[in-house]
Amino acid sequence: MAIDRQQEKMKSQSSLKALQILVCLAEKKDSTSTISEVSNVTGLSPSTVHRILQELSECGFVQNNKVDHHYSLGFSSWSLAMKIKNQNFVIKIAYEEMLRLNDLSSETIHLMELEGDRGVYLEKIPTKYSIGLLSQVGGHFPLYCTAGGKSILSSQSDEWIEEYLSHVKFQKYTQNTIVDPNALREEIKNVRQQGYSIDDHEHHNDIVCVAVPIFQNSFNNHFAIGISAPDYRFSVDKAKTFVNELKESASRIIQMLR
Repeated sequence: MAIDRQQEKMKSQSSLKALQILVCLAEKKDSTSTISEVSNVTGLSPSTVHRILQELSECGFVQNNKVDHHYSLGFSSWSLAMKIKNQNFVIKIAYEEMLRLNDLSSETIHLMELEGDRGVYLEKIPTKYSIGLLSQVGGHFPLYCTAGGKSILSSQSDEWIEEYLSHVKFQKYTQNTIVDPNALREEIKNVRQQGYSIDDHEHHNDIVCVAVPIFQNSFNNHFAIGISAPDYRFSVDKAKTFVNELKESASRIIQMLR
C-alpha cells in the first residue's frame, strides 16, 4: 500500500494518529521531519502533531533534535522493527519444516511465540483433511493448558514462571485443564525433561496437540512448533509418535537461525 493511501486510511481512525506520525517519519528519505512536514503528510493539525510527538519522545519511539527541531524515529521504534523482522525471518525459515510435518502427519501445524503472558500463532499450515481447526494466525492462546504454551513455558526461567504464576488467572476450559500452580510447575518440569508437551483435551474437549520448544537466545524470543488435530483421528498415543520428527524440525530451525 502506498504511503498516501495508507495515511488516508488511517485518518479516519483517531486511535491511529500516533501510527500515522511514525509511518511518516519512517518514510522520510533523510529520516528527519519538522512538525509542519509531518502535519502536511498526515493531515493532522500542527498542535496535534506536536502533542503526539512529545508523547512518543517520552516513550522513546521518537527522538527530538532540540537544535533544529527535527524529529526522527527513536530506539524503541527501531527495536520494535527488529522484533517484527526477526519474527518474519523465523516464519520464513520454519515454513519448510512446517510443510514437512504437514506432509508427514496430514494435520494442522502451528508455529507459536510468547507474547506477554500468552502465546500467539505466528504461522499455520492447515490439515489436509476436510475438517480442521479454527485457530488463526495472530490469535492468542493460554500458556498453561496448550501444548505450544507449555513448551514455551518450559523455555522460561524459574523466576519468569513464578512471576507468571503470581498473576495468571486460570480458567478451566475442560475437565483436564490444569488450574493448580503446583500441578503446572510439575508439568513444566516434565516438559523440560522429555523435551515435548502434550495438550490432552486441556484447552478443547475434542482436540489433542503435541509441541516442542524452539529457543534461540540471539533473538531473545521463545518459539514452539506443534501438531494439532481432532481426537477422533489423533489420539495422545498417535501424537507422541511425531515427537522425534518435531524435535528434528526444531533442531533444523535453530541451526538455520544461527
